[in-house]
Amino acid sequence: MIAWGERALEVRRSRQPEPALRAHPYWVRLRVVRESGQARVWLGSRGQEVEVGAFLSDEERLDLADRLKQLLAAHGAGGVQITA
Repeated sequence: MIAWGERALEVRRSRQPEPALRAHPYWVRLRVVRESGQARVWLGSRGQEVEVGAFLSDEERLDLADRLKQLLAAHGAGGVQITA
């Protein structure tokens, strides 16, 4: 689950009580990597990085990345990296 607020973005795993990632949206960076023809989407901050949307289809992961990019841009964050 990705929870978004004015002061924090959290990525939570269903079986973990603590967030896998918690950071101010301004400092969150989005990274999209293509491996073996499939896109992988990562969110990171302060040296910590987690993959999001691994259970989605490739098309859905790319849609998720686009939506996250828009949300991050709205918060002034500009760190987007796309690797082919």
